[in-house]
Amino acid sequence: MFISYDEIKAIDNKYLSIPLIRQHELSIFLKITNECKRMSEISKCYTGEVDILLHSEFITNSSSDHSMLRGAQVQKYYITNDISQGDILFLKADGYLDKNKGEKSQHHNRRRIVMQKKVLKVGLFSKKTVTKTYDKKNKKPIIKASICNGEQVAGFKDIYTGKIEEVMLIKNQADLDAFKKMYGIDDEIEKEY
Repeated sequence: MFISYDEIKAIDNKYLSIPLIRQHELSIFLKITNECKRMSEISKCYTGEVDILLHSEFITNSSSDHSMLRGAQVQKYYITNDISQGDILFLKADGYLDKNKGEKSQHHNRRRIVMQKKVLKVGLFSKKTVTKTYDKKNKKPIIKASICNGEQVAGFKDIYTGKIEEVMLIKNQADLDAFKKMYGIDDEIEKEY
């Protein structure tokens, strides 16, 4: 495929990523990515408004209170109430809002995108990260990167089928370091666009 420097800049002016597409797909791809913005240019990422430990006095199991959305409920394409860990929790919203007046306590008034960052720790206050394993004979670590929005997801690619198992979103070098540490990876990880 032939792609000019100007076309590469139009697709990804920051990282100059070259798309893995066929020549006849390039014009369509350029139209799709025209003036595309990265999520970080149009939004901010916050942790949840309510901290379960700090705000425990406002948290109940009563469905008559306001339902809370917890990380275990956030799936790849949907929100579930059938969670694998913990319970569905509810918030005494009036009491919480009476005692919490900061900017973060008002985020519920805005439209938001919900996402889950998975962090594995041993023990509640421990700094020791759990080391996981993967099938090194059949899979290799990979970073799947979007040319359009710059999103990067770390995971493992089956070397025989090409199927990628996504593990975690990579927003910065610290996330990449955490992924490598979590799986005991010392080498550089190949990027795939």
